[in-house]
Amino acid sequence: MRHEAEVRLRAQSNELKRFHDKVCLRVTERERQNRLNAQRAQKCLPCANNCALYKQPKKREKLLTSVYKQQQLDVTTAASPTR
Repeated sequence: MRHEAEVRLRAQSNELKRFHDKVCLRVTERERQNRLNAQRAQKCLPCANNCALYKQPKKREKLLTSVYKQQQLDVTTAASPTR
């Protein structure tokens, strides 16, 4: 009788472990998918911003001017001798 109870408990325990493993795999897969979706959205974000900028010429001009100034600053700081 005791042996049968131990076998039954072991079987239940193994079943619970398998269920737990399945749930963990699903959660891990969902987290991975969410991470990939976030990365894709992040990559697409500059495209969306650029599209919005091209619809608004004043903002585009302001952004391009600031980028140009930053590039000029980067060039001058890179060319300046360091002590």
